[in-house]
Amino acid sequence: MQLSRRLFLIALLIGIEVQFVPIPLAFIALFMLLFFYDEEQALTLACIAGFFFDVLLVKPLGSTSLFLLVLLFVTVLYKKKYAHDNLFFLAFALIVNILILEFVLYGRIALTQSITSSVLVMVLARLFFATPKYESWYRFPGI
Repeated sequence: MQLSRRLFLIALLIGIEVQFVPIPLAFIALFMLLFFYDEEQALTLACIAGFFFDVLLVKPLGSTSLFLLVLLFVTVLYKKKYAHDNLFFLAFALIVNILILEFVLYGRIALTQSITSSVLVMVLARLFFATPKYESWYRFPGI
């Protein structure tokens, strides 16, 4: 998908998230883009998405953008350093990132949102990325 299509998808998810759904859909999309596609595009879209969030939530312009960039950049560093070839690393990293995101941006600890988002990403990863390249991601120990 091109950058413009991904930007439209992120903007649509931000609008849905701000108005209707308490689950961070835009962050989930950025996280999946970071893990499965292009890290540079994910960081670029995180910057733009942060500005959208700031405008829609009437916050100081650039604060959410900077926070999303830092959070995703640290995730990139951990992704490169540790074994990231299994589903458990993806789920754990997403739970921790959403807990930090919700605490810093909204001042609440949302464990159920983090777990729900992690399950959603695992299901989406299984549905859309079940290719031979990622086949080891979906094998749980003992199955």
